[in-house]
Amino acid sequence: MHIKKIISIIITSILSLIVAGLLIILIKNTIALKNNQISSFFGYSISYVPTESMEPTINPGETVLIKKGSIKDVNIGDIIVYYDGERYIIHRVTRILENGNLKTKGDNTYTNPVEDSLQIDENMYYGKYIKTVNFLNFTSIFKNKNFIFPICILIYVVILISEGISIAKTIKKKNDENIKKMQEEHNLKMLKETLREEVKKEILDEINKNALKK
Repeated sequence: MHIKKIISIIITSILSLIVAGLLIILIKNTIALKNNQISSFFGYSISYVPTESMEPTINPGETVLIKKGSIKDVNIGDIIVYYDGERYIIHRVTRILENGNLKTKGDNTYTNPVEDSLQIDENMYYGKYIKTVNFLNFTSIFKNKNFIFPICILIYVVILISEGISIAKTIKKKNDENIKKMQEEHNLKMLKETLREEVKKEILDEINKNALKK
């Protein structure tokens, strides 16, 4: 019984940490988006692509995983994220210049028929595209910035309610066990008293019988 309780506490703690982590990610990403930034977690970032410049590789609204790093680790054909001074752009590297700077272009030949005019240097470079991670389903939340905080509060409330119910159940179970133990002790005490009285009565009856015979 104790092992099950310990396992339950461990699972609850892990789930709480996961939800808390997701909550922190949601809040940080929301703040970053409002400030036209990308938040980073242990060298990785999650963001969504708002335009069609990388179709069909990356569709508008899809969520992508980005790894921060050095521009020296980039190869031709890699998809990178860079900051042009106004916004973050995700495009594919087409050339690496002699000075180490990068030339890029969107995969969509209709919207981006030629290379970008900018040369991407170390200061502009943010990171390398790793993969699309739409299963996280952050896109719709990020787009509606006014909706994120009620969602965060709701998640937090659910955690509090869940923990409250768990604590209440534990306390109730402990109280029930204490009440049961007290009841058993009381019943045992009453049984002893009853047996003592019965033994005492039998002894007295025996004494009285012997006295009458004499």
